[in-house]
Amino acid sequence: MPSLSQGSGGFGDRFVVQWTSLNHGNRWTAQNYRGRQHYFVTICSFRRRSVFAPPANCDFVLKLLRSESGTKVSRFAYCLMGDHLHFLAEGLQPASDLLLFLKSFKIKTSRWFAKRNNAILWQRGYYEHILRHRDQIEPVAWYIWLNQVRKGLTSTGVRVERIF
Repeated sequence: MPSLSQGSGGFGDRFVVQWTSLNHGNRWTAQNYRGRQHYFVTICSFRRRSVFAPPANCDFVLKLLRSESGTKVSRFAYCLMGDHLHFLAEGLQPASDLLLFLKSFKIKTSRWFAKRNNAILWQRGYYEHILRHRDQIEPVAWYIWLNQVRKGLTSTGVRVERIF
């Protein structure tokens, strides 16, 4: 599971995410992914290939992320990099189910990608972190928004979809 810690304090470095190997056996039980909660999710492309450079691939994945987010799950922040997708999601209702949302999203995007590219889109599984405290949300959102800046892909490029 990812561990969250404070960075050195520089702009865009207030929040550091350290990933550790995630085995399906280490996940919480399904009921921990239901209800009104916040989640930090990262999904990586198969073999970490840079599959999101072509605009069509990027556009479709983001369009589906927006359409899959609806009345039960909302996304506050997202960043699609060349080989992975970060997003911050919120369960909006007691019946919200992050695992069902992720399963549907990965299946739909994988089928679309395979049909056009004859290749596998996502690696198995994903990384997630259940945010237990409301004060964790803003630093995680900024970590996501500034991901392209940290990687040197842009000097600004922060597009905020929702202020909380």
